[in-house]
Amino acid sequence: MPKVNDTYCFLIADDPSVCPFLSPQDTVLIQDVKARLVKKCLACDYFRSDLEQLQREQGALFGVMLTLLDELTRMRESYTVTQRELDVAVKLADETIQRSHKWTQLSEALEIRDEILNILLHLTDTLGWTLDPHEIIHRGLIAFTAGTSFGFNRGVALLMQGESLRGTFALGPRDEEEANRIWNDILSKGLTAIDLISAPAETLDYERERAKFQHWLDQLTFTVDDPPFKQAFEQAYVMRVDPQMEIAPRLREFYQQTPFWILPLFTHVERPLGVILLDNFLTRRDAMPEDLRAMRIVAKEIALALERGLAHTELQQQLQRLQQTNQLVQHNQAVILKLREDIAASEMILQLTHSVKNPVVAIGGLARLLNRKLGQHTAHARYTQAIVQEATRLEEMLKDFVKFVDARYASDKEPVNVNQLISVLCQEKERLWHALKVTPHVRLEADAPMVLANRRQLYNCLENLINNAIEAMPNGGSLFLETAGDDDGWLTVRVADTGQGMPEEALQNLFKPFFTTKPTGSGLGLYTAKEIIEGLGGNLSIICEPGSGCAVHVKIPSMKEAHNGHNSGD
Repeated sequence: MPKVNDTYCFLIADDPSVCPFLSPQDTVLIQDVKARLVKKCLACDYFRSDLEQLQREQGALFGVMLTLLDELTRMRESYTVTQRELDVAVKLADETIQRSHKWTQLSEALEIRDEILNILLHLTDTLGWTLDPHEIIHRGLIAFTAGTSFGFNRGVALLMQGESLRGTFALGPRDEEEANRIWNDILSKGLTAIDLISAPAETLDYERERAKFQHWLDQLTFTVDDPPFKQAFEQAYVMRVDPQMEIAPRLREFYQQTPFWILPLFTHVERPLGVILLDNFLTRRDAMPEDLRAMRIVAKEIALALERGLAHTELQQQLQRLQQTNQLVQHNQAVILKLREDIAASEMILQLTHSVKNPVVAIGGLARLLNRKLGQHTAHARYTQAIVQEATRLEEMLKDFVKFVDARYASDKEPVNVNQLISVLCQEKERLWHALKVTPHVRLEADAPMVLANRRQLYNCLENLINNAIEAMPNGGSLFLETAGDDDGWLTVRVADTGQGMPEEALQNLFKPFFTTKPTGSGLGLYTAKEIIEGLGGNLSIICEPGSGCAVHVKIPSMKEAHNGHNSGD
């Protein structure tokens, strides 16, 4: 007869459907397997066929059964067999069948143990070369969920982060439909647990697998004192958690009425490293007692590899921080060296400027006095006027030089209200604008952000831009002064005029030091202004259209943006 749920028909009781030669009235034979064996099975061709099949599969032990069956049949045909002899033969046959089942179970157990041993060997070999904690956890959960040895439906890893256990990774199907799809795919490809454990690292899609359980992993956060983790760490052994046990509410919500197993992970000094949670929420299969020791061995191997991987990751992070610190030290050393050089240069420039300033002022003063005494219509007036003009130009250049040095090397910064600086400049320039027929149009945004800058530097910068705009309108015009903040936390300042604009060639050289389009200019005003703004982390640009004037756009990071940039190491 065919097997019924892996059990031979002649061993099944209380089921009239297993034998076609029994009727529902054969109550005794249905319930009493031994009686059925004597009265029905010994004469059944299916019984002999089953024994022959068992002989081929299990060996000579069932050959004895066939010999006994032949002898019983012969004795039965000669009517010389006694009931006692028949009972002895039936008992012997029953014992032989029981030994066969034990042998089969032992054989299956040995096969499972052999697979577990192979998994452990391959896992140990694979993890021995792995330093990535993500890969270690991934392969470890594969060892518990792949194949027929452990074959758990699902695995979840929680690792220690500070004083908390946090959900880190989960592997397995989310429901029965996904499980069938995964298992059929593995079966169709002929993959074994060893193949999956030893797969190349690039084929392990850690992020995709983690994303499946991301919602739950974010919520699975516990302390080591929460039940049942406290018991698991105290016992330091594989712990089975049944539905009726008291556990953390979030954990119960995840597992519902499904029992699961906790495998505590420890460092080499027996400190809690994390836990692995395993369950069979689909197959409902229980873990065999003999599996628990093997599970503990695998968990210990995972813990050792994981501790090594986490230590390596921490060392890499420390090394990176040291490298960044070293780069910062080198950068700061270079900055300090440059500052020393700049300070020496600035002191030399200031001394030179002071030394030149007095003779220039004296020459200019004497030339003006001589020009007044000679009068405008004398033969030598043009010479004195030229001396006055050149002395004036040198005086302006010296002033710009002083401003340039001051702007370049001033380092103290404070919160500055740019609207306030522009308002002060407007008050100071009011008479000049009126005299030059310049009409100011001032639009300052009330909520414009403050900036972190050197107040004197920024004042000189804005004054240079305004003076340039006024000088571009010798016959009068309109001056536009505007401020505005944007959503990114930057302040924009716009200084525009309605002068004659500037040719393209001049625009290309505008920010070069000592380049000027004015007869008495030093060429340092715009260059200094640009240096100041860029020193604040901002930028300065000019848009000019011939015949329509120029517009200077200044963008400066607000105090908040400047502070963030400083903290990020910019």
